[in-house]
Order: sequence, then C-alpha cells, then structure tokens
Amino acid sequence: EALEVKLLRDGNALSKAEKDIESLSQVQLENVKELQQREQQLAALEAEVKDKQAELDTARQDSQKYQELMQRAEASQEEAMRRIKEATDAQAAAQKLEAQAHQAQLDAQAQIQSAKEECEAVKRHSDERKQRFIHVQASFSKKEQAFEAQVAAAMAEVATAQQVASRA
Repeated sequence: EALEVKLLRDGNALSKAEKDIESLSQVQLENVKELQQREQQLAALEAEVKDKQAELDTARQDSQKYQELMQRAEASQEEAMRRIKEATDAQAAAQKLEAQAHQAQLDAQAQIQSAKEECEAVKRHSDERKQRFIHVQASFSKKEQAFEAQVAAAMAEVATAQQVASRA
C-alpha cells in the first residue's frame, strides 16, 4: 500500500513536471516569436537608416550644386562690373574726342545701359540664388537634425532589440 501511495505521488509529481515542461516550452516558443519580430523590426529600422542616409547624401550633393551655382553667379556679377567699368572708360574717352564726341557718346551710353541692365539682371539672379541657397541650407540643416534624431532613436531601438534578443 505504501508503494502504491509512493507510485501515485511519483505519478502526480511526474504529471506536474510534464505540465511545467509544457508551460516552459510554450513560454520559450513565445520568446522565440518575439525575438523573430524584434529581428524583423531591427531589419526594417536598418533599412530605414540606409534610406535616410541616402536622403542625406542627396541633400549634401544638392547643397554642393547650389554652392557651385552661387560661385558662378558671383563670377558673372564680377564680369558685369568689369564691363560697366570698361563702358564708363569708353564714355570718358569718347567725350575727349571732339570729332567723334556725339557718336562715341551715344555708343558709350548704349553700352553703359546694356551693361547696367545685364548687371542688374545678374545681381537679381544672384540674389535669387543666394535666397534659394539660404533656404536650401536651412532646410538641409533641419533635415540633418531630424535625421540625426531618427538615427539616435533607431539606434536606441536597435540596442533595446539586441538586449531583448540576448536575454532570450
């Protein structure tokens, strides 16, 4: 009879142990599923970081192009100023030549007007480029700050996911 009680107890203990093992297996299965989800999230975050880096590279290239355009506009403005000076010098020389004074003066005034208009057009164009560059530069700075914040958040999520993965 004592042997039957012992066998009954051992059977109950074995049954309880099997239930505990089954419960632990279920928890482990859930942990594996969660780990897989975290790994998928991590892969998605890494892809997003790559996309944001590509956007940042494009923004940097755009910024460089705007800087090059600004340099060209400044060179054009200097050329226009040089032409204005040449036209002014031509006008002074024309006034000194009495025989050709009237015709030379008309030619010089036409050159001056043309050069002034060109200078004003270049200056307006240059000013527009400067304003666009300032706007793009500010936009770039905002995008860069937002990107850095996103990268920091993504890195924090990656670290959290790695910690959860290492615990599992």
